[in-house]
Parts: sequence; structure tokens; C-alpha cells
Amino acid sequence: MSMWKYVQKKTIPKNNSDSNSLINSDNSLSSSTSTSNINLNCDNQIDCGNNSSSKDVSKQRKFLASWLNKYDWLEHNKIDDKAFCKLCRSMSNNSNNNVSVFISEGFNNWKKAVERFNMHENSELHKTNVVKNSFIKRNANIYAQISDSHKKSMEESRLALDKIISSVFFLAKQGLALRGHTDESANLNQLLKLRSEDSTELNNWLGRTKYKWISHDIINEILSMLSLEVIRNIIKQIKENTFYAILLDETSDITVKEQISFCLRTVDKESLEIEEYFMGFYETPKTDSDTLFKILKDILCRLELDFYNIRGQCFDGASNVSGIHKGLQARIKEIEPRALFVHCQAHSLNLVTQDSMRNVKNARDILNFIRELITFIKQSPKRLSWFKTNQKDENMTSLRPFCPTRWTLRYASLCSVMDNYNELLTFLSDFSKTEHNDAGS
Repeated sequence: MSMWKYVQKKTIPKNNSDSNSLINSDNSLSSSTSTSNINLNCDNQIDCGNNSSSKDVSKQRKFLASWLNKYDWLEHNKIDDKAFCKLCRSMSNNSNNNVSVFISEGFNNWKKAVERFNMHENSELHKTNVVKNSFIKRNANIYAQISDSHKKSMEESRLALDKIISSVFFLAKQGLALRGHTDESANLNQLLKLRSEDSTELNNWLGRTKYKWISHDIINEILSMLSLEVIRNIIKQIKENTFYAILLDETSDITVKEQISFCLRTVDKESLEIEEYFMGFYETPKTDSDTLFKILKDILCRLELDFYNIRGQCFDGASNVSGIHKGLQARIKEIEPRALFVHCQAHSLNLVTQDSMRNVKNARDILNFIRELITFIKQSPKRLSWFKTNQKDENMTSLRPFCPTRWTLRYASLCSVMDNYNELLTFLSDFSKTEHNDAGS
């Protein structure tokens, strides 16, 4: 049976009078009614005008804009025609296994929209996210808002820690020792006590029984962090200038442990001024060229400096560093031939002066005499006080002992003798007349 006959059969009443009002003489529908707009009396309002299959009921319902005003947390994706909770999506945690459909996939069952909207609004997940969002809007930590006293304590602790760090920075910058013979007499503790008189936060912090953050380990850690920050700034400047030179010298500390001092030199691109930075001491088990070369590569690697940007190297005259075949400078040139080696000018000048004085008898004798004279006076507090009484002016230069390693620095010692020449003659004359022992003779 065709669709048209089916519709005709179902819609034409059995009463003939009624049928005459619907059907004209040609057994067709009246002109006031067409096959394209016949409205069947059914609940779902299915359009049968075209020979097409019926559509899903849910697809005929749509998202209402009024829902956005009623639920301020709701948002609608017009492309996918899905609803989401913008609040829960922004506060969602991927680790949560029980994720709402308003967060992940989106909701589009508009028939049950209001019911599901109310369920989500009253869910524990949504309520928790509302609380979290209110704290974030106030720009405060969630846990700190639980207790105002706890937040105040945190602020005071930060202020106290800031003063501790600034005190450590001040002592380190001035080259002053942080510790003393006892913790009570240490410079850091005394400085903190002085600053606590003007800071209630620091005074309360130091009055605690534990966790004061002024132990040896904590202070060493703070110093380490400060030094790393200084090194980062130096390396940043060197990288901006691209090229650099290295300076290395061997020395030993007070415990007679062998170590090397390491410095970097660079030229500022804008001012063209030479800048030299001391990078620190590095302990070395041996001082042969192979060991020093490994230490040098390790230092440059830690500082993240390109080995091929070395343009200069300066050492003393020791064969392990300045040797032309197996010295450190030769090892560096094997990798970067443009790294020009320069024998330390201070060492060179000292060696020339030392050899020259050694071959001139009069100069050698007078230097030996002056060294013994200065030592003779300064080794005895009595003789030194006697000599100072002969100085007419309190601002006169005092006697300076000879530098044992740098001959050029002995010039200052010679000048101090010349400035006090008359006073020395008077002192020696009076001393020889008064003292009748070996020293007076």
C-alpha cells in the first residue's frame, strides 16, 4: 500500500457528511490542504510529508540560552552542541578517576538537562571546586586560609629568614668570618642579635627552641646558594662577551693541601674594559700536566663554557704548565691552537730582578743588610717601640719587611728605610750605647 493511500485511509472519517467536507468531487484533498503539511495527531509530531525515516527525539531538542543565566557555571560548545562545567574543567585533576561528564566528554541529553544540571550543581565534586575557586580568586593559599594565625606565622618566618640571609650576605661580601671560637661569639650570631633589637619577627624567631636555620649546615648551604648565584652572573657576562682567557696557579692551603686557584678574564663588548674574575680554589691530588688538564676541562664543563672560545692562557714558568711539549699550555693548544700562552709577567719580572741582583755584589749586600736590619727592629717589641719614639711625625711610614717571594715588592721596603734614614741612625747610635750585649754590638 502506498503512503498516500495509508494516510487517506487513516484520516478520512467514516461519516459520509464529514468525508464530503474533506474530499472533493475528484476524490482528492481539498485545495485548503496539501500532502506536504498534513499534521497527524500523534505525540512526537512526525513529519510524513516527505518519504524520509523518522528522526531521533533527542535530536529535535536543543540547548536553551536561558540555562546560562540560571547556572552561571555552565558553558555551551556550539560546534559539538555539548554542555560543560567551566568551573570544574578549570579545577579538574587528571588523577581523579571519577570524572564527571561535564568535565571530560560533555553533556547533550537535553531532555534531562535540568535534572542533570541540578545533580551536578549539588555534587561534592562541584562544591569542592567552588570552594577552591573562591580561595584562588582571593589570591591566597588554600591551606593558609584555614588559619589566619598560621598565615601570619608564615609571613613572620619569611621576614626572619630574609634577615638571616641578608646578614650572611653582608659578612661574606665584607670578607668577615661568620664563626668564632664559640657559636655565641660568632660574628653572625652577634649581628643577628643586634638586628633583632629592631625586628620583632627576627627576635621571636631567635627565641625559638629549635629550627632557627642558623646551624653550620644551613649557613653553609646559604653561602653555597649565594656563591652559585654570583657565578651564574659572571658566566652570563662571559658568554655575552664570547671569548675569554684562563689564569691558573698552584698553591697550598693552611693544611698544606695542594690546590689551584682559577681565574677568568674577558673583555666587555661595550666598554672594551678588561674584567677579571676569581672563580675559586680547586683541590688537586697531583700537579702534573695530565691531572691539571683534567681539572681544567671539568671546571669549564661545570661552568658551561665552550673550550673553543679560549683565546688566552697565563701560567707561571713551571714546566708542568708552561712546557712546550707536555705542559698544560701545550695540551690546551692541541685542542684550541688560538689559545695564546703568556708567561705570567709578574713572575717574569720577579725572575729578571732576582737574577740581576744576584750578579751584582753591592746590590746583593745592601739588600741583605736592609732585610736583617728591618727584621732586627721588628722582631723585638722593645726595639720597635724605641725606634718609634725617634720618629718625629706620627704619620711617618713604618718599616716594611721584605716580601720573600716577590722581589719587585721589596721596593716599598727600601722606600720605608729611606724615609726613616735619620731616625734609623739615631736609633742605632742610642741602642749601641745603651745595650752592652751582642745585640748592641
